Amino acid sequence: MKIENIQVHQQGPLKKNFTMNAKGMNLVFGANQSGKTYIIEALVKWLFGGSLNKNSNLRQSTREWEPAPTGTVRVSGIPGNPVFTKDFGHGTSSNLTSLFSSQDGLPPNFPELLVVRAGDSILSSARDLVMNGFSGRGMLNEMEKSVPPVVRNATLGDNDVIGVNSGKIKDFRNLRAQLRELQSLRNEYAQDQGIRLEGVQSRLGEARTELAKLEEAKRYYAYRLASEISVFENEISNQPRDLEQLRKTVEELAITKHGVDDKRDQCESIRNELNHYTWVQNALPEFQSLIQATPTESGVKSTKSKVILSLVGVLSFFGVGEALLDFSPWVTSGVCLAAILGALLYLWKSNNKAIILPKENPRLIEIVREFKERFGKDLLNLTTFQEKSTQMVEKRGQLSIVERDLESTEREIIRLQGNLDARMPELCPDRGKEDWLAWLNGQLKNNQSLEVNLAEKRGMLNSLDISRGNYLQTDPGIEWNPQRHTLLRSEFRDAQTSLANAEGEQTHLKNKIGTAIGQMSENWEELIGGLENKIEETSLSYKKSASKILAQICVCAAVRTLQEKEDQVIAQNLQAPEVIEDLKRIGGERFSGFSWKEGNLSVIGEDGQECSIDRLSTGANEQVMNALRILFSRRFLGETPGFLFLDDAFQHSDWERRQNLVDYIIHLVKDRGWQIFYFSMDNDLTNRFYDRAKDQLGNDFAYYPLS
Repeated sequence: MKIENIQVHQQGPLKKNFTMNAKGMNLVFGANQSGKTYIIEALVKWLFGGSLNKNSNLRQSTREWEPAPTGTVRVSGIPGNPVFTKDFGHGTSSNLTSLFSSQDGLPPNFPELLVVRAGDSILSSARDLVMNGFSGRGMLNEMEKSVPPVVRNATLGDNDVIGVNSGKIKDFRNLRAQLRELQSLRNEYAQDQGIRLEGVQSRLGEARTELAKLEEAKRYYAYRLASEISVFENEISNQPRDLEQLRKTVEELAITKHGVDDKRDQCESIRNELNHYTWVQNALPEFQSLIQATPTESGVKSTKSKVILSLVGVLSFFGVGEALLDFSPWVTSGVCLAAILGALLYLWKSNNKAIILPKENPRLIEIVREFKERFGKDLLNLTTFQEKSTQMVEKRGQLSIVERDLESTEREIIRLQGNLDARMPELCPDRGKEDWLAWLNGQLKNNQSLEVNLAEKRGMLNSLDISRGNYLQTDPGIEWNPQRHTLLRSEFRDAQTSLANAEGEQTHLKNKIGTAIGQMSENWEELIGGLENKIEETSLSYKKSASKILAQICVCAAVRTLQEKEDQVIAQNLQAPEVIEDLKRIGGERFSGFSWKEGNLSVIGEDGQECSIDRLSTGANEQVMNALRILFSRRFLGETPGFLFLDDAFQHSDWERRQNLVDYIIHLVKDRGWQIFYFSMDNDLTNRFYDRAKDQLGNDFAYYPLS
């Protein structure tokens, strides 16, 4: 494939028409704004047009000129049509790429291999180029890329897809969850609808019926209680009102009678004592006279008194002397006090000693003897007699009081007995007086029992809370059972709550189904019909999603297995002698080969170390990229030589690399028949190309300066 000539009309930055009869090596030199880039972009547009890959650097960097460049480029020896010559230009409907359509294996970025624009030698995807050029891995990658990343990285687990919950997997899981929810709603309807509600309604009906029967029993029981209360009230109202007062009167009469007996005994005792009153009153003066007439006794008393007084005087004097002699006042006072107390004690004892009766006074002796006979104790002195006389006088006053009290008590007994006699024979004619109290106590106890029973019945009736107008006089045939009634009411309330809950759950279930199917309704048939349709629709979507994801996961698994094998093929192809030879030539022996591991392309340095092409310096990267361009252009075109448009492709290389690149380009033209169009603004590169091409290519070299 060869470009015969190029014509680009003056326009834009191009100052004059550009005409080239192409040789093997074509060197175009011009400064900035001289039209070099304009010419290349015109050629790219005419030769490749809209077929450029939208992600390629070439398409992104090609400008849309207004007006568009005009002219023609003539190409001959097109693969598949070796004798066919075609002119391409502004008005041409086809382009060079479309003529390659019959060629199998041409990659979509093939035009990018043939053109370096504005010094940008970097291929948009060297990795893809290697894969498409040496194996079918590129196609496998495209297949894998067609699978969404989230599915591509997923795996199959136990009845599930294991992966990040996003994208298609999220959609798949949402469909599965939606289907399960819909099926759960169907199961909930099938299990709970009607069955639970009927059971609750049945329990509620049974409880309501039994409660109604018990309510009748309660009303009948209230009627019976009211009847019993009426009987008790009548019986109590017929009882005498004065029973308690009569009982108190009987008890008071008994106590009063017992008291009057005591008073009679007391009166009798006092009267017996007062039988000696007259003797005492007559004998006392006589006894006193006889005692006073006795001389011996008074002399003795006088002598004793004198002795005592003398003793007191002596002791007092002694006490005063002690005080004057400066003895302790406590000692002196104590001595005097002891003397006085001793004298007084002596006089008291002497006064109470039995009298010494003179033997010659028989009357005095008779009085003493008779006193003992009457009162049972000795007459010791006058004081004893006087005390007895005083006691007798007091007894006479006491007797008068007791007699008056006895008379009053006897009158009270008559009054109490009269009250009882007027009432008791009428109340208990068959009972004697001695049985009145027992009869009264029995009646009062019976009344108390009636009151207790009445209060109890009234309490029971009040607790029923049944008005008189609601009493039931007919026996309903069932006994009133408050415990059963309480239990039934509790069960009834529970059943009502359960019914409300069941109805609420049904309403809630209807709402859930209506929300799930997007159709609210109170009709179960409509809801369940819509639910079944929704389940069928969701199930179909879920199956499609699951099938697609499972297929894609299986495809990715198969692709990865094949990719491993393709990686081995790529690695082997990169070790081919012609590949290594081109790399060494263009790199000046700085590189010894390529490496391919796990889909990543690296170069091997002269020291044997591997380095990813993405981490190479700009100059080294240019060498590798240009080597790849030529390598794969030759590989895709086979034995047919091609052409390269290089716009300052080597400007980033250092001086040593520049010479290697220039020599390699000359080698391509001279030894392999390729056509090179190098556009340069670099004097050094221009001179290098000019010198080498002029020396080695002769007439197959053309130089075109742009002014």
